[in-house]
Amino acid sequence: MAIRPACEVPVDYTADDSEFLLQMVRQLDTSIQELQQREKQLRDAMDGDRIEELEEFHGQIMSPEDEHSCRRSLDWRERELLWIWRRLARARSARANAGQAMMRFGVITNEKLP
Repeated sequence: MAIRPACEVPVDYTADDSEFLLQMVRQLDTSIQELQQREKQLRDAMDGDRIEELEEFHGQIMSPEDEHSCRRSLDWRERELLWIWRRLARARSARANAGQAMMRFGVITNEKLP
């Protein structure tokens, strides 16, 4: 298997591939915006100290005892917020990868992407 330089466009790359990347980026941007809006709604409805505790739990920087206690005390909104944080991380990573692919393959658009 030959290794190609990162800037070389694959021989079988087509306009459909460019359209696929653009569509994927649009969908990811929309998903990220929706998740951010829901995150804001949940944060606004919660106590700031509890949000800090959830951030520590999510970042896995709690002691095992505190983590166990926090996990047992999670309510529905807090579980949803943790779920949103995981989804945002995955969506942002996928968006970054798609953006890199667009640059690598020279996909140009006049559309303003966030």
